[in-house]
This record gives sequence, structure tokens and C-alpha cells, in this order.
Amino acid sequence: MTEFKDLLVVVDNSKTCATRLDVAVHVASRFGAHLTGFFVTEPPNFPVLAQSEFPAHVRPPSDYGEMQHQAWRAAALGAQQRFRSRAEVAGNTTE
Repeated sequence: MTEFKDLLVVVDNSKTCATRLDVAVHVASRFGAHLTGFFVTEPPNFPVLAQSEFPAHVRPPSDYGEMQHQAWRAAALGAQQRFRSRAEVAGNTTE
């Protein structure tokens, strides 16, 4: 039987993430494997209007990029917390 030493699991904010984490944690626990969570964010999305000379009421707010960054950071931190809480309960080493 193949033994797993390191497992990589995609962590996101989807409804299926909890099941995916539970399976990964179970497999890692069974084989004493190290578990790594992987979270991906979208590339920045700056609407064309943000770079144009349209009137201010048509353009996104001047801090639009910062607002996106904060939303992505919050999503990543939430995913990280879910990953760690599930993995650590089972006693897995994580990263």
C-alpha cells in the first residue's frame, strides 16, 4: 500500500470545502502525513471605467483596489482558520 507523506488540499469558501478538508484530514491522520492548505485568490479586477475619464459618479471608488484586497484577505484568513481548526483537532501537522 502507498503511504502518503505530504498532502496538499485546496481550501476555499465553497460549500464543498468542509467535506474536502474532512477527507484530507482523515487521510493525513491515517498515514501520519503532513497537510498543506492551498488558497487561491483571483487576480485584481479593475474595471475599465476605473482607468477612464468618466465622471466620478460612474467610476468605482478611488479605494476600490484596497477594498478588493481587504475582501480577499478576509476570505483567506477565514479559509486558513477553517483549515487549521479541522486539521489541528485531528493532531495533523499543517502549513
